[in-house]
Amino acid sequence: MLDVHPPHHAVHAWRDFFIHIATIVVGLLIAIGLEQTVEHIHHHSQANEIEESLHRESIANRALVQRDFATIDEAHRLIRLNMASIMAATGAPGKATFHLSPYMQYTYVIPPTDTGWLALRDDDLLGIVPPSIAKGYSKLEAIRSVVVAANNNVMQSRQVVQALLHLRDDSAQLSPEELERLLLAFSQLDQALTEMRNGLTIFSLANELALKGGTLSSAEEMPIFTQLPQQ
Repeated sequence: MLDVHPPHHAVHAWRDFFIHIATIVVGLLIAIGLEQTVEHIHHHSQANEIEESLHRESIANRALVQRDFATIDEAHRLIRLNMASIMAATGAPGKATFHLSPYMQYTYVIPPTDTGWLALRDDDLLGIVPPSIAKGYSKLEAIRSVVVAANNNVMQSRQVVQALLHLRDDSAQLSPEELERLLLAFSQLDQALTEMRNGLTIFSLANELALKGGTLSSAEEMPIFTQLPQQ
C-alpha cells in the first residue's frame, strides 16, 4: 500500500504570506515611530525658537517701557507748566496772555510690541509651548491691549489740544474763554497720560513675571493698581 503525503508547498506559501504581512506591519510601525520622533523633535525645536523669540521681545519691551516712563514724565512736566501758565494768565487783570511751552513731542509714546505672541497665537502653536509660558504671555497681551487703548486716548486728547491751539496764529492771542477750554483739554491729556503710565506699570510687572515663566494674577494686579496715581 502506498502512502500519500499532501504537498508541502502550500504550507510554505502560507508561512511566507504571514512573514510578509508581519514584515509590512513592523515596517509601518517603525515608519510611524520615526515620523512621530521627527515631529516631536521638530515641535521641541520650534517651541524653543518661540520661547527665545518671546524672551527677546520681552527684553526689548523692558527697555521700551523705561523710555516710555521718561517720555511721559517729561510730558507731564511740560503740560502742567502750560496749565499753570494758563491759570496765571486768566487770573491776571486785563487781557489774558499765554505763551505755549512746546510739549507735543513728549506725548508720542510707543506701546510695547507683541510680534512674538501674535506669531504663536495666529499660527496655532499654543499647544507646543509649556502652559505656563502660554498663560503668562496671554495675560501680558491682555494688559498690552489696555495700554494700546490708553495710547489711543492720549492721541485723541492731544488732537483736541492742538485744535484749540490752532484757533489763533499765536497762543498769546487766545481769548479767556478759549484758554479755559485749552486748560480743560490739557487736563484731559494729562489724565490720559497718567492712565497710560499706570497701564505700562502693570505691563512691566507682568512682563517680568512672564520672563520667569510666571503670570500676574488678578489678585496681585488689583492691589498694585489701587496704589498707582489716578491723576
